[in-house]
Amino acid sequence: MTTSPTTCQNCLSNNDPSVDLCGNELPLNNSPQVPPMSDKVLCHEGGVASEHEHVVNISAQELDTVPESIFHAADKITELDMAYNSLVDIPELLCQRLVNVTKLSVAGNELTELPHTISFLNQLVDLNLSSNKLTSLPSSIVSLSKLRSVNFSTNEITRLPAEFGRLTALDTIVGYENQLERLPDTFGLLRQLTTLELNDNRLNCLPRNFGFLFSLKILNLSINKLTSLPDSFSNLKLLEVMDLSDNFLTSLPPRFKSCRCLLQLFIAKNRLHLLPDWFSDMPQLEELILSDNQLAENPFPENLGDVCVKLKTFEIAGNYVRQLPESLGRLSCLRKIHIGSLIDELERRDFQNGNWIWKLPSNFGSLSALRHANLNENQICELPSDFGNLVLLEWLDLGMSCFVDFPATVLIQLS
Repeated sequence: MTTSPTTCQNCLSNNDPSVDLCGNELPLNNSPQVPPMSDKVLCHEGGVASEHEHVVNISAQELDTVPESIFHAADKITELDMAYNSLVDIPELLCQRLVNVTKLSVAGNELTELPHTISFLNQLVDLNLSSNKLTSLPSSIVSLSKLRSVNFSTNEITRLPAEFGRLTALDTIVGYENQLERLPDTFGLLRQLTTLELNDNRLNCLPRNFGFLFSLKILNLSINKLTSLPDSFSNLKLLEVMDLSDNFLTSLPPRFKSCRCLLQLFIAKNRLHLLPDWFSDMPQLEELILSDNQLAENPFPENLGDVCVKLKTFEIAGNYVRQLPESLGRLSCLRKIHIGSLIDELERRDFQNGNWIWKLPSNFGSLSALRHANLNENQICELPSDFGNLVLLEWLDLGMSCFVDFPATVLIQLS
């Protein structure tokens, strides 16, 4: 027997669990009802599914086992959402029957492992395993030849299968907040990968072939234990967003093919002493965050302001920089500059935490878009005469700077 979507929804609204609104008797059970996700939805356990119903949502139903109705209709299901329940395992038989599923989410459950029969999901495109208790992924997962997106974030995974690189259709990997220390040597085979988020892990090195990820556009490896980058890293040519913050890097590659594509570059909380030459060739860059490193003297190329013409955010707080390039004043799009301290004012005592800058560029007042300026804890003795031209400035911190000349006319202009 089949029911229309309207009849199916009426069945779900019936207060009598022994009969639906169409008069059909249903077996009594304590299984939670399956709420509709769209017009394509299964009835609660004991109901009958339409031949055209493929999308099933049984998320947040306090389930500790998979309902029998899912098994009965498994071969018709194309999308299955079982997120935020209390499932402790995925039955092997279920994987064997979900032959047409393309999207599967079991996020937010109590899973400690996946069945090896997950390889039967050979139509799977999108897999969400986030927020469970997984310590590894089964080697059989590499048989999912159509898999394009996998999310295993917020688990306890310590390793990926050695043949992980066989998942050559992968476009997106989200695996933050795990315990990965290394990536498999085959990782560089993921030539279609555009997004890689492995922040908050324990990575201490990258595979030698990491730079073969030629399609990569978004890379987040922040909060790891990286001390260096492989030579091949220079070959990444399409990166638009790169976050290497909170590692132990002492240097960056001398050459970088992605420099002209970069929109956002975050390398805060490392141990950088110098900047490579490609910092003078980033015409698309909008955000540059280099705070809390060991940059000293004048580490920036003189043409920074003439090349990074789209720069909106410039942060170098907590370094040892003494001088900024004069071209900085030509950054007409710059909205935020932070060259001061990283420590909250109430926590600061009698020590230097900003930089050692003694003079701002003479044309600093030409930063016509500037709204936020943190200049505290430097050695600035005077402000440029055109400082009052910063008419859009909304936030200014000059705390603990050594000013000897602060013209009153500046205060009037900054009204």
